[in-house]
Amino acid sequence: MTARPGLVGRGDQWLELERALGRSAAGRFGCVLLVGDPGVGKSRLAAQFAAEHGGRRTVLTARAYHLGATTAFGVWAEALDGALRARPPEEVRRLCAGAEDELAALLRSVAALGDRAPRPDPQCPKLLAALAVLLRELAAERPVLLVLDDLHLADASSQEALHYLAHHCADQPVLVIGTARPVELAEHAVALRFRPGLNWPVRMAVRPRGAGYG
Repeated sequence: MTARPGLVGRGDQWLELERALGRSAAGRFGCVLLVGDPGVGKSRLAAQFAAEHGGRRTVLTARAYHLGATTAFGVWAEALDGALRARPPEEVRRLCAGAEDELAALLRSVAALGDRAPRPDPQCPKLLAALAVLLRELAAERPVLLVLDDLHLADASSQEALHYLAHHCADQPVLVIGTARPVELAEHAVALRFRPGLNWPVRMAVRPRGAGYG
């Protein structure tokens, strides 16, 4: 394959991402976890892959932060608000598909429809079901590509939402690309749920280029 600018030596990872994207486009919720030390280029790889395919998909992006530095379900609030923010109110209502009240507890774009404000402690079971409704509606428009950065820092509620959506949207054309640091992934108590073999069917190590890695 032709190397993308700035991604020389990433051909193997790019090809694996392409394969995962193809599987998701066929109607299968997919997850790929890019694991590497700080500065090796995993976030850049994910971002450029999303940019390459953004014209044919809805691309959602978010970053996890240290516990206590974000609200519950923080990565989902950031990613989904980003998808809804520029849409007119009637489109936002349509995408909520009857789950407007539940989604308004988390998403500012939905809360604004009724002059409300997101709640600091949204009710988990109803909100998870509502997130699945919204993701399905987005995927019905066109395939969805989510890039979630620094998932080793994700709070438990954001992780729970990912597990829930992977199960309840299993037949949807959605691909999640996550990035994480290996040391924190192994040591962080919350991040243990992201360990390979549990929830990430594809896990790729991203290492420094020029060190004998593809």
